[in-house]
Amino acid sequence: MMMTDKKTRALDVRAQAPGRSRMTLCTVSDLPDFLEKSPHEKKVAAMNEEAARYENSGTRQVCVPRPNGRRSCHGRVRLTAFMPYQEGHEGVILMEVFENRKKLLYAAGEGPSLFLSYEEGWTLENASFDEMSKMADSLVQQLETLDIRAQPAHMISLVRQLGENRKVTRLAEFFKTDPGDLPSDFSSVVWHPSAGKDFTPIVAYSKGYLGGQEALADLTPATLHVMTCLGGYEEPLMNYLKSEDRVLFEDHQTRVRIASYEMLELKNERLWSRPSRRNYNLGGRETIFSEQDSDGFIARVEILCKKTGYLEEVPVLYLLSENIATYEEFVRSGLFQVRHIKATCEGLAFGGCSRSLIDYICESQWGLNTLESSWLRDGCGEYRFQNLPDAWQIKVGRMPRAFSGELVRVSRKEGIHV
Repeated sequence: MMMTDKKTRALDVRAQAPGRSRMTLCTVSDLPDFLEKSPHEKKVAAMNEEAARYENSGTRQVCVPRPNGRRSCHGRVRLTAFMPYQEGHEGVILMEVFENRKKLLYAAGEGPSLFLSYEEGWTLENASFDEMSKMADSLVQQLETLDIRAQPAHMISLVRQLGENRKVTRLAEFFKTDPGDLPSDFSSVVWHPSAGKDFTPIVAYSKGYLGGQEALADLTPATLHVMTCLGGYEEPLMNYLKSEDRVLFEDHQTRVRIASYEMLELKNERLWSRPSRRNYNLGGRETIFSEQDSDGFIARVEILCKKTGYLEEVPVLYLLSENIATYEEFVRSGLFQVRHIKATCEGLAFGGCSRSLIDYICESQWGLNTLESSWLRDGCGEYRFQNLPDAWQIKVGRMPRAFSGELVRVSRKEGIHV
């Protein structure tokens, strides 16, 4: 622990991997010298309507002091966090302490609080285990100032739960409309720029298919597909949704169909109404979806092996929006762990794309830490990744014969940490 002055104890949190931490914790008992506002004023600022709210769904045991000098271990503690969206603002974790399951000792905001200063893109959802441990240790120390004892393992559980409880809510915040039943597993996202109307790649990243391909068995199967496209495919997409069977693809071995779907409307209209000239050189959208106040849909898609009867279901988010602008907004939120990029359909000639999503990822490094592979057209692997940072490397191979193109595996160079 680094002592900054007599009034402030600051913890500089260093994540084990990957790279440096983008978050600093400050446990504040009274007004620290480097803050312009008092702790109370900062709590109020963090709890405004521009902040994301995180809550525990349960409590954990603590031992609290009793008037007779003894200690009761029937106490409980619960956390609430407020994380402003703006870069450079401090978030706050508030503790609510109970003497027992009914009697409240300290309401949220009245007891000790933990302030978080973080860089853009860092959230409680993507906190590393090391960062969660440091937060939990600091919370334990704060409780000890009130003669309340808590187990670090219990506090780690509460900190982790804050991020887990928030994931589904955060996805909903991208949309104006209530999407209803949203996916909750974002640990292996397959991103499809310029997806068009080709849904066959959903099969390639399924558990059933990858498990049967020795050369691909080490790849992580998809938990969510995100497809973006600003081209002229609104009519065929709407036809898929309105058809009786909603079949997206079928041959003698496989059928891919939409089991259910809901229309979505984006909050950020910039993603489709004002495409960047650097990234997109044609006009905007068609009007088929916008006439229904929609910018795409979320669907449960079924993959059926017709020979064996094996059935697998995966969520698909399809957005009629510009590739890079959408990737930037969604991935920089910290919600998605992008494992694979399927970029064989990017229209880099007359299709409207002025810049490949792979170029953007190599330059910005957003999503690079979790990226396992990229599926590209033949001959594009080495060229597309020519600006990959020096700490990373690629290995170019072939997709299985059922699919065409190159599979580019991405990894850190051994012994190099970024």
